[in-house]
Amino acid sequence: MSDILFPALRMIAVIGGFIFLIVIHEFGHLVAAKISKIKVTDFFVGFGPKLWTFKKGETTYGIAAIPLGGYVKMAGSDLIEDEEAESDDERGLAKASLLKKFFIISAGSAVNFIAAFLIIAIVFGYGGTATNVIDKTLSGYPAKGILKPGDKVVGVNDVRSTEWTKLSNEIKKYPNKNIKLIIQRNGQTLNLDIKAAVKTVDNKKIGFIGVQPKSRPLTIIESLKGSGAFLYEVVTTINGLIYKAITGQPAQLAKSSTSIVGAVVVGTQISTTILNYLFFIGSISLALGYVNMLPIPPLDAGRIFLYVIESIKGSPIKRNTLIGISATGFALLLTLMIYLVIKDIINFF
Repeated sequence: MSDILFPALRMIAVIGGFIFLIVIHEFGHLVAAKISKIKVTDFFVGFGPKLWTFKKGETTYGIAAIPLGGYVKMAGSDLIEDEEAESDDERGLAKASLLKKFFIISAGSAVNFIAAFLIIAIVFGYGGTATNVIDKTLSGYPAKGILKPGDKVVGVNDVRSTEWTKLSNEIKKYPNKNIKLIIQRNGQTLNLDIKAAVKTVDNKKIGFIGVQPKSRPLTIIESLKGSGAFLYEVVTTINGLIYKAITGQPAQLAKSSTSIVGAVVVGTQISTTILNYLFFIGSISLALGYVNMLPIPPLDAGRIFLYVIESIKGSPIKRNTLIGISATGFALLLTLMIYLVIKDIINFF
């Protein structure tokens, strides 16, 4: 029973995390619009029939029947609205300055980036970092009987360091080869010879001696730095894949991309601990913010791009043209989503 229950609960938690991230994205738009004095008519969690509402000031807040995200509606932001009514509303989004439009539209992604940064920092802080002190050795591997718990590794071959990452990376360079470990034990410095075992990771052979280092919690500053470095690395990698796709090498981007179906499956599989779950949700928050900053209507950055065009030409883009551009962008995104869903179904099922 637990084999079915626990994965089901994890899947519910993952889907709930997705909904939460979408809601805070829309909440970012809401707060920015309120700050900018733009008229906000609706803010709802969910879609479809309205289950519960209340009105505060000029905004109706509520919960709708289909709990898949949420939405915020501002005067002058709906392409289907009556054009004359929109133009008469001085506090509508259409009447706002370009700077205010940019602030309001980009606020959703900004909230997702901030959430990702803080969530990943929490994960790094509680997850800790490996030290150069041995916690235990693993049976059947070279370190067993040579290293002892409490030994402090301070060097591997010619590399001297107290950072486990550097020491571990040096060990990895010598699969099935002899290496020299410099350790401190009971106040003495010892030089130990050990032959690294070999294991294959990502089709590459690496050295491995079979130890588990002790870990320590990160300070707040270390956690924030680690989170920032992680987010930067992820964004840089995605930018590189997109650049390759644009320049005629789309295969790697397609291989690395996944649909919401695939994301839910992966999230369910890896969310076996609270920290793993939070890491996944933080990563999805980053992805949600990033995707919305792609200049494709009707994504947020696509809307900003259209507002910039309007500012340059000095007049609004015709409504039918806007609808056509948004429909084209939506069709493109829908096609991509269908492709990724099919790809994920084939890969996972």
